[in-house]
Amino acid sequence: MSKEEIGVRGVLMLTKRISVYAGAGLLVYAAAATMMERRARKALAAECDRLRWFAADLSHELRTPLTAVRLELEDAAQDAEADVVSLTERLLPSLDRAEAVVTSMLLLTGRQAGDEGRELVDLGDLVGREVASRRDPFPVTVRLSGQVNVSAVREQMRQVLTNLLDNAQRYARRGVVVEVSRHDGMARMLVDDDGDGVPEADRRRVFQRFTRLGGHRDHDGGGLGLVITRVIAEAHRGSVEVEEAPSGGARFVLRLPAA
Repeated sequence: MSKEEIGVRGVLMLTKRISVYAGAGLLVYAAAATMMERRARKALAAECDRLRWFAADLSHELRTPLTAVRLELEDAAQDAEADVVSLTERLLPSLDRAEAVVTSMLLLTGRQAGDEGRELVDLGDLVGREVASRRDPFPVTVRLSGQVNVSAVREQMRQVLTNLLDNAQRYARRGVVVEVSRHDGMARMLVDDDGDGVPEADRRRVFQRFTRLGGHRDHDGGGLGLVITRVIAEAHRGSVEVEEAPSGGARFVLRLPAA
């Protein structure tokens, strides 16, 4: 075999190898592209689910104050001699609550620091008034240890309490306990229920955005409440945690710097 023939055969063999390698490379590239596309579709579907959960939770948070405003206005529309001043006084608390929800959304997105409108708030007095104004299915036992003041936005503190009470009522079997005290320069508010409790593995997840837990502790349009509670607590340089209550249910613990 001549040198020319050997050279031609070598080139052909090299070309064949290159073709094989190129074909294998294309197959790997195609497989990688398919995998990336599947991951992108899965991520998009998860994001759509999160947005649906967010919309449902936001609707849940706004429904109560807006419904209260609507009922008051409908009653006033049927009363030709309605007292405007009295009507305004009845509407303002519901509007304050709706405004607090919007403010919390801004806190949730990091667009508002939450330092405006702070005043001295007695947590014990706040708890007493809020519990007395509610019509809950299960009784609420209040335990207070004197005056416990914090520097806070009053309506946001009321919203935190409302969120924790709503959550406790949702899972209680017989009753709810709220305790306010002061320890080592920190104001502490406990909200206990006697339900199934929160598994230790899920105790951080309940405060995360768009979290849904399996079983009895799955949220039904109210999951945003605990997220808002955490954001408000952190905006006030505090914290909120969940642990096991003496009854075996869930105990939510809010801690804020005492004033």
